[in-house]
Amino acid sequence: MEQYQEPHTPQTDTGQFSSRLSESEGQGLHHQFRVGDEFFRLVLESLEEYAVFTTDTDGTISSWNSGAQRLLGYTEPDIIGKPFALIFTPEDIENHAPQGEFAQALQTGRGEDERYHVKKDGTLFWASGLLFPLFDSEKNLRGFTKIVRDLTEQKRAQQLIAEARAYAESIVETIREPLLVLDTDLRVVLANRAFYTTFHTTPQETEQQVVYTLGKGQWNIPALRHLLEAILSSATVFEDFRVEDEFPAIGKKVMLLNARTLSRETHDRELILLAFEDVTEQDRLQQMKDEFIRIVSHELKTPVTSLKGFAQLLLRRFQKQEDEQTAHILSRMDRQLTILSTLINDLLDVARLQRGKLLQKEEVFNLADLVRETVEDIQAITPTHHLVFEGDENAPVNGDRDRLGQVLINLLTNAIKYSPQAEKVAVHLVTEERFATVRVEDFGIGIATVHHEKVFEQYYQVTDQGTNSSGLGIGLYISNEIIQHHQGRMWVESTEGVGTTFTFSLPLHTERPSPQQ
Repeated sequence: MEQYQEPHTPQTDTGQFSSRLSESEGQGLHHQFRVGDEFFRLVLESLEEYAVFTTDTDGTISSWNSGAQRLLGYTEPDIIGKPFALIFTPEDIENHAPQGEFAQALQTGRGEDERYHVKKDGTLFWASGLLFPLFDSEKNLRGFTKIVRDLTEQKRAQQLIAEARAYAESIVETIREPLLVLDTDLRVVLANRAFYTTFHTTPQETEQQVVYTLGKGQWNIPALRHLLEAILSSATVFEDFRVEDEFPAIGKKVMLLNARTLSRETHDRELILLAFEDVTEQDRLQQMKDEFIRIVSHELKTPVTSLKGFAQLLLRRFQKQEDEQTAHILSRMDRQLTILSTLINDLLDVARLQRGKLLQKEEVFNLADLVRETVEDIQAITPTHHLVFEGDENAPVNGDRDRLGQVLINLLTNAIKYSPQAEKVAVHLVTEERFATVRVEDFGIGIATVHHEKVFEQYYQVTDQGTNSSGLGIGLYISNEIIQHHQGRMWVESTEGVGTTFTFSLPLHTERPSPQQ
């Protein structure tokens, strides 16, 4: 390894030149140039965050500020007269980096570099450096000034960002669902392998393209444009945006789109992660299942209704004959047929929902009367709980009275079923501003938070409640759909071991309806 050679011109410990210049008339001029300006020295000493030092033309260090001592560890007596290359790594010395800096400074007026430098104790740090040539009044080269700044923390931060990006990109690449990363102009920054495979496209056709222009423009949808622009301005997310289209090369597909912004802390610009889920097959199977349920439920309804009628007829006959044993059996049969009939009606309701034909009539009525009647009806067949109704007496709404009664029956029977150790169910009705709000509160086993967002999903059942759960998990789904068809909303609040409150809110009827919220 070639070592940087000590110059043959000795220097004094004070940093003043004792070179061939000192043997000529230039000694006084150079001395004044180096240390004569006290203001200049004070300025250099004040730059504590920067190492500032000078060298003669051979690269021998001739001055050293306090910032250089703090950063590199050498005191002025330690370093004056030593070669400039002392702060370079052996690899940089071997590659003639010090000489390269001098050459660049002479050629362009300044030498610039970012590299590792070596402290007195041997440790390395990442630094940014500037090297300027020094000329006297007659344009003679007198030496060089070097300014060094510690960029170790910036370098570490850059490395962390680079590692985070590489990690994120590797995750994106290995995910099996198609993914795009978009910039603020909604141009594709990155697409994973699954995207190219799914849509039969190439990086040349995808990268740096605006998302709306991909394929045959199937993503150029006003509602999608609005969501993507909104996600940038408000840093929100959107989920399950449905796109059904004829895609180039792959045919008719149904895609669900989900998007969110990526954290600014690990990126120098805002980015959007856009994910695609192909639900074509799930949609087909769901349609087949719904159609099967609709047909079977419809075909079962008539014979089950007939069986229930015959069972009730026989029950009354054997009760008149005082055949208690047979009457008891028929009574149990009738209850089971009632359960079966309810299930069939629920399944038919699901089928009607799929076809948008659930609600059949509309009228203005007092919701308070309906709530009170339903509470009284359920109380008449409920010996285990005391049902309490309180609240406003006048709550006019416009809708299907029977369907809203179905919602109340479902909520009340659930409240009784899932509070087996309690003695009370409370029903509250409040009217405020333009809405009527009904709350059905039980004091039972409660529902874990993880289920709160899912209890209104079709066929979803809570299986960890510690009680027998009969049914298909569609009662709350149907109830929620009924409320939504009335431009209302339904939600749940619950604490395990304390109880559950299901609430729905409906618009109040006015002679001239006001716009919905």
